[in-house]
Amino acid sequence: MELKEGIVLKGAKYQENHKLVTLLTPEGLELLLVRGALKQKSKTFAYSQELTKIEYGYVAKNEDALKIITAGKVLSNYGAIKSDLDKLNDAMLIVEFCEQLGDHIEDGATFYRFCADILDLINDSAESAYYLMIFKLKSLYLLGVGPVFTSCVSCGRRDALAGFVFTAGGMKCETCRKQNEGFIPEGIARIVRFLYLTKLPELTPEVLSRLPDRRPVAEFIDRYYEHYLGYRSRAARIIEKMS
Repeated sequence: MELKEGIVLKGAKYQENHKLVTLLTPEGLELLLVRGALKQKSKTFAYSQELTKIEYGYVAKNEDALKIITAGKVLSNYGAIKSDLDKLNDAMLIVEFCEQLGDHIEDGATFYRFCADILDLINDSAESAYYLMIFKLKSLYLLGVGPVFTSCVSCGRRDALAGFVFTAGGMKCETCRKQNEGFIPEGIARIVRFLYLTKLPELTPEVLSRLPDRRPVAEFIDRYYEHYLGYRSRAARIIEKMS
């Protein structure tokens, strides 16, 4: 049997000993049944836990029937994330994002690999908060509402760019900028541009550790999501109240 790969986002009790799990996969979000998953001594227990990367095989009576996992293997249980409250909070914000917005991304394979890479980096790095922001920023491109940094959003001009206009979603030149439009502070726009355009392998912990206070950048990203997607994280508000 050829195994597929997925990340368990959440699980819910089903009947007496089973679980229904939601997986993020290269094909998008999938709901599967894991038999006996509530029994700690069951072989299915380990690969039905939330925030676990697994390989799995399944059967289904027909195309519309519920898929039942018949084989599984844990690829990563993200142990460092689960033992660090800050990392766990960041990871759960990613899980919430996948549940809420994952179905709006057409390129499921790219999104899955990107999400898996980010979780691996959070698990292995001390710079988890910046990797959360990188995840949210770069996902904007896959959602089709990425900010424009390389040209004027009005005329397409690539030189003489004056600054980033939030309500326009990108850079504007002095010619196209309206008098009542304000620019995002240059320091914030510069960091956002750097994180958005720089390839993930180049955003090493050493590079990220040299960046300044991340709070204004995080606020910009949250504001961008709310303005262009109407998305506000419930989990983030809960975490903020508890901290």
